[in-house]
Amino acid sequence: MSAGPTLASSIIGSLVAGEVVVVLEITSGAEEGHVRARLEDPLGWISLLELSTGSRWAMRQTPSPVIMHSVFENDRLGLVLNEDLAVTRLADARAAEAGWSIGDQVLQVNCIPVATKEDFLDEVQRAAVLLKDRGQPLKFDILRAGPVF
Repeated sequence: MSAGPTLASSIIGSLVAGEVVVVLEITSGAEEGHVRARLEDPLGWISLLELSTGSRWAMRQTPSPVIMHSVFENDRLGLVLNEDLAVTRLADARAAEAGWSIGDQVLQVNCIPVATKEDFLDEVQRAAVLLKDRGQPLKFDILRAGPVF
């Protein structure tokens, strides 16, 4: 993350894979070959896209659902949730690849509403069995805030 819209701007920080940010402004720095975005919090600029190669560092997130075709070791999802079932940390980078973002709030697991961590863990356990026995992916309906990238 940099202090200004150009690639020559000083580096002021970094983002974690899967971190959700709110974009305030997008600029096409055609002379530098990058599409850049000004962020609300943390305050700064990031590259979204390199025009010549199509390489992306960030993309618009879609809110729901998150579909997982596999679980990680010990039936883990790679998430740390708070009491409101909101993702506070991605404990495994593969969770971001599956579509999870920090701030996502879990509403349902395989179409079953969940309101507590106990509900969530019970439904994930049931869903993991269905995945192993029938190959049925886990489906999480989530709430994701605002226009995010």
